[in-house]
Amino acid sequence: MARIVVIDDDPAIPRMLSAMLAECGHEVVEARSGKYGIKALLSAPTDLVITDILMPEQDGLAVIREVRRVSPLVKVIGMSGGGRTLSSALSLNVAEKVGADATLPKPFSMEELFQTVDRVLNGRS
Repeated sequence: MARIVVIDDDPAIPRMLSAMLAECGHEVVEARSGKYGIKALLSAPTDLVITDILMPEQDGLAVIREVRRVSPLVKVIGMSGGGRTLSSALSLNVAEKVGADATLPKPFSMEELFQTVDRVLNGRS
């Protein structure tokens, strides 16, 4: 199956996604910041990056740009629940404009996650 890097500053999110995606046979690497997510991406061949958009230090938009720069064939899914100054819809729209293959508004169901991951990994973005 796929090697997936999950990036979110809320430690519960990568843990939860890791458990769900591992059930499908994926190898999942968890990262709590964009910086560590990019390091994980560069440490081994990666098929997919799932990144939160609104994070301190290096946000998900910077992560998407960096993935496109260093590994343009790696697929990217942006996810967001919005924030104080930016709505979820707007942040996900911007994520698509900077190169995300798909987006997921938080909260999302397990079925939505699986469908989106399958669609992106199989080239049906």
